[in-house]
Order: sequence, then structure tokens, then C-alpha cells
Amino acid sequence: MTTVEKLSIREQALNKMLTEMNEAHSGAEDVIHNWLCNQVEEAIFEGIMKDDRSISGAVKYCSSRASKHQAEGVAMIDDKTVFSWVKKYFISEKVKNAIIWSQKNDFWCGVIKSPKSLRKNYDQMATQRNKPVANKPFNKYSKQTKQEILPDWFDKAQKQTKQETSTTESSEDLEKKVAEIKAKLAARSEVQA
Repeated sequence: MTTVEKLSIREQALNKMLTEMNEAHSGAEDVIHNWLCNQVEEAIFEGIMKDDRSISGAVKYCSSRASKHQAEGVAMIDDKTVFSWVKKYFISEKVKNAIIWSQKNDFWCGVIKSPKSLRKNYDQMATQRNKPVANKPFNKYSKQTKQEILPDWFDKAQKQTKQETSTTESSEDLEKKVAEIKAKLAARSEVQA
């Protein structure tokens, strides 16, 4: 196992950001970097690790969002809103996938009914979503379903049926063979008589 694999996703993301911050950067990038370093949400760090995500990309994303709020060439956006945009920039794809997953899950489809409940339960849901799941049949409308165990003879009967159907020939071929056999029998009985 390499050293990178031993690092947590947070540590890997912090290292990636540090590499970016060692290059020339703006004051806005400093502020976003400092805010990101203080976050605890794993989804943000997973987003940082994406190849197409960077702090400079987050600044560009926020600038494009802010430009939509400008009046007479000026936009005044509070920090809370800007940081929510930064978070959205890094986890937007994760949120979409989490919503889809939650609506397919027996338990979470009843919990995640609004953006507020998604925000409240996201970390707990993401932890459960990332756990390996045993193969079980999906049944959204009923409780746990018990997998049916079939007797040994059931499989044998099905295999025999498949073999029989695969060996059956078309009726025309069978009729020809029957006619040939009758002709041979008739020929034998004439020879014997």
C-alpha cells in the first residue's frame, strides 16, 4: 500500500490544495482555501479530489454566480452565500447522486423529502451509501424480503425441460424421419414374406 492510499480523503485534499496554493494566487483564493481547510464534511474533500475541481475553478464559479446578482456593474454578496456556492461547486455531482440513491433506498426515501432534510442527513446517508451492501432483492414497498430457497429437484426439472426443448426438432423433420422408418419397415416385411 502506498503512502497516498494510507492518507485519509481529507489529508489528500489538503495536500492537493496546498500544491495549488504554492502557485501564484489571488486573495479570494486564499479566503476560499482557508474556509475549505476548516470544513469537516467528507463530500467536500471528495469533490476537491476530482481532477476537474480546483480553488481557482471555485473562484471562477462564484464570480459567474455573483455576476447574475449585479446591478449597474456591482454585486454585493455576503460570505455565507459565497461559501455555499463554493460548497456547491465541489459537491454538486455528489448531491445529485445522493438524491437518486436516497430515493431508491427503502429507509432514506422516507427521510429525504426536502433540501433541508438532505442537508441535515447528508453525512450519515453518505456513510451508509459508501458501505458495501449484501446482495438483497430490492422491494421499495414492503419490509425485508426473504430470498426463496428452491429444492434441488426444481433445478433438475428445469434443466431437463431445457434439454428436451433444445433437442426437439421441427415437425417437418420428424414427419420425414417417420416416413423413412415406415418405408424401411415395409421393405423389410416384403423381403421376409
